[in-house]
Amino acid sequence: MKNALWSIGKSDLINSIFVAIFAGVLVVLAGVFQQPGFNVFEADWNAIIKSLINVSLISFVASLSKAFSSDRNDHFLGHL
Repeated sequence: MKNALWSIGKSDLINSIFVAIFAGVLVVLAGVFQQPGFNVFEADWNAIIKSLINVSLISFVASLSKAFSSDRNDHFLGHL
């Protein structure tokens, strides 16, 4: 069940986690596969993991912000 405006429920939190994981993996995979001659053993895994964490955190916060500021009918800021 969707929550009222200015509240976050369990389903909103679970949805935000899924969005964060999906977005992070998708962006990192796209970046890895666009590099010509990608080598698993010579890759900069620290940069790849940092990118994954950054994209996942930003996606998580954005999804929670949208859920927090939407009403039961998914209208941003109510009837705005």
